[in-house]
Amino acid sequence: MTRTADVVIAGAGIAGIAAAWQIAARLGSTTTVLVDPRPPLSLTSDRPGANYRDWWPQAAMVALADRGITMAEALLADGATFAMDRRGYLFVTADPEVADGLQRVVAERVAIGVEPASVDVLDRAQLEARFAHLAPALRGAIHARRAGSLDTVGLGRAMLGLAMSAGVTVVPGEVVAVRVAGGRITAVTIATPDGVAEIATERFVNAAGPFARVVAARLGADLELETVLRQKVVIRDRLGIVPPDAPFTIGLDATGGGPAGVHVKPDTGGHAGAIKLGWARDQTPREPVADPVCPPAFPREVVARAATIVPGLSAYLEGPLDLIAHDGGFYARTPDGLPVIGPHGPVGGHVVGGLAGFGSMMAAAAGDLVARWVLDEARPDDAAAFDPRRFTGARAGASRRPGEAPAGEL
Repeated sequence: MTRTADVVIAGAGIAGIAAAWQIAARLGSTTTVLVDPRPPLSLTSDRPGANYRDWWPQAAMVALADRGITMAEALLADGATFAMDRRGYLFVTADPEVADGLQRVVAERVAIGVEPASVDVLDRAQLEARFAHLAPALRGAIHARRAGSLDTVGLGRAMLGLAMSAGVTVVPGEVVAVRVAGGRITAVTIATPDGVAEIATERFVNAAGPFARVVAARLGADLELETVLRQKVVIRDRLGIVPPDAPFTIGLDATGGGPAGVHVKPDTGGHAGAIKLGWARDQTPREPVADPVCPPAFPREVVARAATIVPGLSAYLEGPLDLIAHDGGFYARTPDGLPVIGPHGPVGGHVVGGLAGFGSMMAAAAGDLVARWVLDEARPDDAAAFDPRRFTGARAGASRRPGEAPAGEL
């Protein structure tokens, strides 16, 4: 089978869908094809933390997140149906020195684009008055309020519906080869359940998530990504320890021999009376698999860690956990922790990847940016911060060591 396409996109996760949506929106009618061996919005897109925030330590990330949030809100205003709230992110600390520096941190973030009216610094008395379930030992917090929960799958379905209404098709299959002539992409070969198919195209987008490096190799290109396993746990909060309207709460303190970043929130994914917990305890890079086996000790470890900021959770360690879910997927992250969005490989090749833990909140904006590259449209000034070519030749450089969490990762 041979067909032609305006663009072929490898990966029907939320990033690939967002790219297809934005390409379709610009072309009006399109023959763009999404290729994935799994159903749309599976793999990591249906295992998200399901949160969003504009609270980032880099100006380019603040701007990208802001655009993504605004685009999601616009979809809701146009009639899309997915859940999105503004409960905020609450970053808490028990360290007096850290608490004393929170105003400075806020000032730094405001200077790079965070809305000053959307963030508060809370002292011990304010924490106790507003969030009585938190540990008395906590000394201060940052409440970033342009943030909250986001139904990732619902957002993805809304974008996919718009893309398909403009002609985008989804083909079950795997990109196994890319034909290149004269340094330019001319066709993509895919293996489907019905056999091998070739799609003639001059434009290709690698949106394969944790498998983006594998796909890049099929273009004869390398991609600066490492993958790490991230897990989440949902437990029944039968004692009502965490108020159902509590913000997404994150511990800033690295204590007890483990890293900072444990987080707990009311579950907004359909489990009433439940809480969701996560912790980037393991930073070891490893090769991705579609269905990872999560360490069985993790649920009790994360509950114990979360109890340092929500003491009432320690009651659940006295017997078997009422575990609703324990699953995980692979973050794909770059040497500097920022995504790769732009040209990659032969002429006509592009990538949108490295969305390590922020695919939900930034997918719409990332899709918009890669669509601008694909269709050679004007791009925002911050596009250079995400250009994959920043890791090649004289421009190469990294701000963290392999296996070290990037700035901004929880």
